[in-house]
Amino acid sequence: MRKIFTLTILIFALSITACTSEKSKPDADINSLCQTYLHGDKAPLSKINLDAERYNKEFIDEFATPLLVSSGIQFSDEQISTLIDAIFDLLKRSQFEVTTLSENGDNATVKISLSVFDNGINEENLVSRLPKDVAVIPENEYKDATINAFVSIFNEMQIVKTEDIVVDCVYDAENRMWMPKNIHDFTLSVVKTMLNMN
Repeated sequence: MRKIFTLTILIFALSITACTSEKSKPDADINSLCQTYLHGDKAPLSKINLDAERYNKEFIDEFATPLLVSSGIQFSDEQISTLIDAIFDLLKRSQFEVTTLSENGDNATVKISLSVFDNGINEENLVSRLPKDVAVIPENEYKDATINAFVSIFNEMQIVKTEDIVVDCVYDAENRMWMPKNIHDFTLSVVKTMLNMN
């Protein structure tokens, strides 16, 4: 009788372990990553060994720096930070929906339906917001005006359509979550699609 009771307890314990070690859903994990990259939810970053400071630096290197380099002006860290805040505020207005297309073992494919903002970032729009008397105003004043022009453009951008991207994923057993096979390409693709930069 005691052996049967012990065996029953063991089977019950194993069944609980099996239930709690079930894989998460690919769409749920990729949705969490989208929440991180677009809406600023930093919680999932710790699971993938990426802290907020490193994420912000990568974002600056990938998006803000090329945008500002194209203007040919050397901006201060404070001015760049103002621009970054405006981009993050824009991304927080974004909408997305993640659907699992296929799941096979440790591989899966998901579809992300992303809202896309109108492409207000163009030279004509930027120049129209800058002071006309460039030659007579101090350089730093002109730099501030340039940043303010970018910020006003980002503030005015509106969602104009929805676009789908397909992401190949792999299950990360160590962190117990689904991840894009290439996290860098994933981030780039999501943000560029949202900002209509493709």
